[in-house]
Amino acid sequence: MSFMNCLRCKHYAVTAEDLYKLFSFYFRVLAERSRMDKRRWARDYAHIPRLIDHYIVAEGLRRGTFKTAAVEAAREHARSQPHPFWSVDLIDSLEVLA
Repeated sequence: MSFMNCLRCKHYAVTAEDLYKLFSFYFRVLAERSRMDKRRWARDYAHIPRLIDHYIVAEGLRRGTFKTAAVEAAREHARSQPHPFWSVDLIDSLEVLA
């Protein structure tokens, strides 16, 4: 289940269809900030939202892989109705995946 290193892999591919799942993960990671020790957050999780924003989304927009409207729609969908896998009910804490 340790897949977080995939975000750094140069072979990691995200399509527009993946954005909803990616943003669901993004918001779940952000939600963990208040649930864990600040040092653990800084060491293990704080980089993930930045990677998604600056490496995956910004680069996808720059290359034309993603359209701005699709990114914003996926982001809002994930914020209001996260993918079931990233729901708090399914995984109590991201620490089980680390």
